Amino acid sequence: MQFPEPDGPLTGFATRTAASCGVGGETVAGAERTLGVRVLAVDGKTEFARDTILAGQAEMVVYGDVAGLQSSAPRRPATRGHPALGRRLSSLLHRGRRQSPRLNPILVRLALAALIVLVLGTWYFHAVFKGGWLDAVYFVVATMTTTGYGDLTPDRSHPAEIVSAMALMLAGTIITGLFIAFGASLLTRVHWVRMQGLRPGADISSFAVPAASAAR
Repeated sequence: MQFPEPDGPLTGFATRTAASCGVGGETVAGAERTLGVRVLAVDGKTEFARDTILAGQAEMVVYGDVAGLQSSAPRRPATRGHPALGRRLSSLLHRGRRQSPRLNPILVRLALAALIVLVLGTWYFHAVFKGGWLDAVYFVVATMTTTGYGDLTPDRSHPAEIVSAMALMLAGTIITGLFIAFGASLLTRVHWVRMQGLRPGADISSFAVPAASAAR
């Protein structure tokens, strides 16, 4: 999140172990000066004195700017032998665990409904026109998209054909309208998120990074 202004510095929360950050045996105030963060909790406790000595395995919840949190993150030990080979093997092992992106259920239902209408309409009007499948598909697509060139039309002396064509028009109009509405909503949401950036968090003025105390 960005605090205190929407375009302010990027900040966040993290969990750190005193020993992994090199502040084991120091006081809470000393750890804050060393790491440049604010210690909010120690071993699940939020009430503690600033001169409390941190044990090596003490777990801290800290708040600060992202750069400071990244610099205080524990370093992974270097891989012996061939680091590049180790990274490649790790990448191959984890590649299969990556989940495929989830499709939006509304979009899936709309696509399925459009496909069903297209198939049923093509099957019916193929028999009506007594021609090739391409003519039937052409008529159904032109009708569903409200294009209506008029070069292929149902026989008005057969009420069933007229009713089927009108049902196809209504279904196409509804499905097309929903597709457009869904796409517009998605684009608007993406544009809004990009314009807003990260959401400003709640009032956390008491959690501000102790720059003054760090300068002392």
